[in-house]
Amino acid sequence: MQQERRQYFRIASQVAVHVEPVEGNKHVSLEMLEQERPKAFALVNDVNQIAMEAERLVRQLDRTDPTVAEFCRNIDKRIQLLTRFIALQALSDPVEQKLVSISGNGLRFTTDKAFEKGQVVRVELMLPDSGSTILCFGEVVDTRKVDDGFEIAVTFTVISEADRDAIIRHVLTREAELLRNKKESGEIGAST
Repeated sequence: MQQERRQYFRIASQVAVHVEPVEGNKHVSLEMLEQERPKAFALVNDVNQIAMEAERLVRQLDRTDPTVAEFCRNIDKRIQLLTRFIALQALSDPVEQKLVSISGNGLRFTTDKAFEKGQVVRVELMLPDSGSTILCFGEVVDTRKVDDGFEIAVTFTVISEADRDAIIRHVLTREAELLRNKKESGEIGAST
C-alpha cells in the first residue's frame, strides 16, 4: 500500500471538491461510475480534449500568423469559460473550493464532517487550470481530528484513466508554476 501511494507526485492545490459517503458502503464499479457521471462532466472533458488537440495546431499557426493564433486562443478561452460554468451547475451542492493535497492516487483534505476509515465515498472534483470535472469513488484510508474539523485521506479506487490523467496533468502544471514562481522570486537558482 505504501509503495502504491508513492506512485504519483502530490501537490497542494485549490480545487472545487465534494465528497460524500456511498450509502451502505456498497461495492462500486466503473460501470456504476459511468452511469452516475453527469452529462455536463462529459461535455467539459470532451471540450478540454479538443482544446488540447487544437493547441498543437495553434502553436504551428503562431509561426505563420500570430494574430490568427491569438484569435483562436481567445475563442478557446470563451468556450472554456462557458463549459466551466456548465460544469459548476452539474456539481453536487455544496461544492467547496478548498485546499487539498492531491495526486493521481488520491487526496487529503479537511472537512467538518467525520468519515470512518474504510468508508466508500463518491468524489467530485473540478480542477482550476483545465476546468476538468472528475467523478470517482474512493476509500477513506485515514481520518484524524484536527482543530478545524477532520483531516481525511482518500485513495481513489474507481476512476477512469482519463480522469486520473487529468489529475496528473493538473499536478504537473501546478508543480511547474510553483517552481517558476520560486525561480522568479530568487528562491532557487537558475538551472545550468
